[in-house]
Amino acid sequence: MSALTRRMRAGAVRELPSGEVAISRSQRNVHVFFEALAIPAAGLMFYMAHTNKQLPDWQRNFLYATAITTVIVDGGLLISYAREKK
Repeated sequence: MSALTRRMRAGAVRELPSGEVAISRSQRNVHVFFEALAIPAAGLMFYMAHTNKQLPDWQRNFLYATAITTVIVDGGLLISYAREKK
């Protein structure tokens, strides 16, 4: 393992004595930022599925399913982060 890799791992992720993994505050903020970007992306997928009637049904259904799953998963993570802040 190179010194750079060791330094990156040590700064972003560390293992607690209990065996749990902890990430740095900056890594958490990056994660929250990209979770927040996923919500508008899900809206775009939903819009594309709804307006592009020329797409085959399986593609439209895939876009719908991906959009709904993204909102549920990423929205749930954002809610948990918001509750954690309080």
